[in-house]
Amino acid sequence: MNMVVSSAALSGTQIPSEAATETDPILAAIETHRQIYERLAKEVSNHSALESEIPLQKRQSEVNPWEDEFIVETDD
Repeated sequence: MNMVVSSAALSGTQIPSEAATETDPILAAIETHRQIYERLAKEVSNHSALESEIPLQKRQSEVNPWEDEFIVETDD
């Protein structure tokens, strides 16, 4: 019986189309979040690649939005 109920429940489930995300604010917010997260993941990956390419002695500067900028002149 569980398989019958599960099959019935799954057959009624649909993946929202792109048109649905335009009208449903929740789905639109989820899509926006997905896109932003994808961009963040790409930038973190780029940052990690640079860290592995540039020697530690050449990457001592620090720039972030919460603290004062600290730039080392000899950094690449």
